[in-house]
Amino acid sequence: MANFTIIRDIAESKGMTIRELAGIVGMTDISIHTMIKNGSTNTTTLEKIAKALDVPIGIFFGENIDKSIGHKTNGDNSPISGNIKVKSNTIELEKAKIKIEYLEKIVNDKEQIIELLKSKK
Repeated sequence: MANFTIIRDIAESKGMTIRELAGIVGMTDISIHTMIKNGSTNTTTLEKIAKALDVPIGIFFGENIDKSIGHKTNGDNSPISGNIKVKSNTIELEKAKIKIEYLEKIVNDKEQIIELLKSKK
């Protein structure tokens, strides 16, 4: 199930209104509010929104993504500033795979050096 309410949180944390987001993706703000309320849209629109917000599309589907959203508000609960940190486990997995490949190469190189030194004795 998609969670489009996060669109509002992410946009707000980036200092962007729904109206501004709508302008970027070529929609009306009412269309985005309706999409958020109904939890339904097409893939193309969702890709545009994810790109405009600079987040992976999987965030809308709870795809193993850690998020922490902090907001400071003034007396009337309107946001003063906000931040969002979005980290995809997929990206971390890719980094780990690259590191493993690198470490395996180092181990293989060391094994070759050991064999070379053994053969010179």
